[in-house]
Amino acid sequence: MALVLLLLQLLFLRPASAKSSNMSMTMARPGCQERCRDVTIPYPFGIGDSNCYKQGYNLTCEEGKLFIDTGNNRQQVLEISLGGQLRMYAAISYKCYSSVHESDRRDSFTSIINLQSLPYTISDTSTRFMAIGCDTIASINGFTSSNRNSTVGCSMLCGDRESVVNGSCSGIGCCQTFIPKGLKKMNLELGTNNAHREIMEFDWWCDYALLVEGNWYQFSMADLEHFHLGEKASVVPVVLDWSIENYTCENISRDDPSFACGKNSDCVNSPNGLGYICNCSQGYRGNPYLENGCQDIDECADKSMNDCLGICRNTPGSYNCSCPPGSKGDGRRFPCKKKQFPVDQVIIEYIHLAIDKTHLTTVVQGTFGYLDPEYFRSCRFTEKSDVYSFGVVLVELLTGEKPISPIGPQEWKNLAAYFVSSVEENCLDNILDPQIVREDRKEEIQVVSDLARRCLNLNGKKRPTMKDVALGLEGLRKSEGQPLAQQNAQDDRRSIS
Repeated sequence: MALVLLLLQLLFLRPASAKSSNMSMTMARPGCQERCRDVTIPYPFGIGDSNCYKQGYNLTCEEGKLFIDTGNNRQQVLEISLGGQLRMYAAISYKCYSSVHESDRRDSFTSIINLQSLPYTISDTSTRFMAIGCDTIASINGFTSSNRNSTVGCSMLCGDRESVVNGSCSGIGCCQTFIPKGLKKMNLELGTNNAHREIMEFDWWCDYALLVEGNWYQFSMADLEHFHLGEKASVVPVVLDWSIENYTCENISRDDPSFACGKNSDCVNSPNGLGYICNCSQGYRGNPYLENGCQDIDECADKSMNDCLGICRNTPGSYNCSCPPGSKGDGRRFPCKKKQFPVDQVIIEYIHLAIDKTHLTTVVQGTFGYLDPEYFRSCRFTEKSDVYSFGVVLVELLTGEKPISPIGPQEWKNLAAYFVSSVEENCLDNILDPQIVREDRKEEIQVVSDLARRCLNLNGKKRPTMKDVALGLEGLRKSEGQPLAQQNAQDDRRSIS
C-alpha cells in the first residue's frame, strides 16, 4: 500500500494553502466601524452604537482622529493593543518666564488626566514621569485605583551651562522618577525652591512636567531655552493599561454572562493588578473578545511556524508532523528517510501539468527516455504522450533505475523497453527494486506494473487517459477487501470503454 500512496501523492501534490495564515481577522463586532483612518478599533472598544463597544470602552472618531474622553478633556488615541495597552496623546504641564523672577511668569498650564470612571490606569511600566527646568520641583499629585492619594516628584538645578549634559536626566536640567502603580487620576504640578534666583540667565525659558512613553523623549540642554512647548500647546505620547475590571480570572466563570473572553481564548490576570485580559489560545490568533474572534493558525503554511521535517498537517490549534508513505522517521525529531527513487522534481511537475490537460513543451518532453515513441513519427505531443511519460515514472519507482542507463561502450539500455520485455517474458521479479519487494504486497506491485505496461503501449490510442490512471490508483487504495487483480481488471474495462 505504501507504493500506491506514494504514487497518489505524486499525482495530486499541490503547494500547501496559506488560507489561515493570510486571512484577514475581524477586530470589530459585525456591522461596527473597525477603523478611524489609520487606527484599528478592536472590540471591546468601539464607536457609534452602544452595541459596538463594551461599557466604558466607547470612543469617538472625528475628522479622521480617534478620541477618548478622560473627564476634564479629550485625548487623541494613537493605537490600541489587544495585549491590554492604549497609546494616546497627553498634554504637558509648563510654566514659562521672561526673566529670572517668579513674578515675571508669562504663561502656564497644568496637565490633568482623570480615568476614575474608566477601565484604564496610567501604565507604570511603559510611561515615565519627567521634568525639565532649573531650580524646579515637579510632582504628580493623584489617586490610585484603590482611591489612595499618591504624590511623587523630583527636583533639578543647573548652576551653569557646563553642568548640563545632553541626554542625561539625572537632576541637572532634567529629572525623572517612577509612576505609582494603578494611577487613575493625576495633576502634573511645577514649583521652585529658590524662586529661580540662582539659575543661568536665559532671555526666555520654561519649566516642564510630562508623562511620556518609554524612550520617546531624550533631554537636550537646548530644550531649557528653546523648547517653547507651552506656546505650541504640544502633546506627547502616553501609554495606558486597560483591562476588564472588577473581576479576576479566579473569581469569574466562563459561564458568567459578563465574562468577556470568546471561544479558543484564555483568561489572564492583568499585569497592573486590576481585573483580567483575554488572549487567544496557543495556535489561534485574532480578537479574543469576540465570540468567534480567535481563528486557527495554519502553521503548515509558514515554515517558520512549524518544525516539521516531513509532511505537515494542520489541526485546530496545532499541527502534526509525519513522513510520506514509504519512508521512515517521525517527521520532527528524526528526519524522514525516503526511498531512493530517482524521480526528479521536474518529472513530478510534468505529471501535474498533464493532469491539468496542459503540456510541457520544454525540459521534460525533450528528455530522452521519457519521450513518447510516437513523437518521433509525428513530431507532435498529445495527451497520451503525457501518459507514456508517466508510465516511465512508474517504472522508475518500481525498479529504482534511470530511464536511460549505460550497459557498455556506446551501448545504452532503455528502461521502458526493458520493463515491457521483462513483463512479457514473466521476469518482472528480476528487475524490481528489492526495497519495493520487501515493503509492498505482491498483488499491489502486480497491479502497478500492469498499469505501467498499459501506459507504455507503443500505440497511443490503446493507452489509458491520465484520469483513468488516477482513478486506477485511487481505486487500488480503497480496495482493501477486494481482490486487487479484480480491481485492475475493472480499471482495464473502464479505460477500454
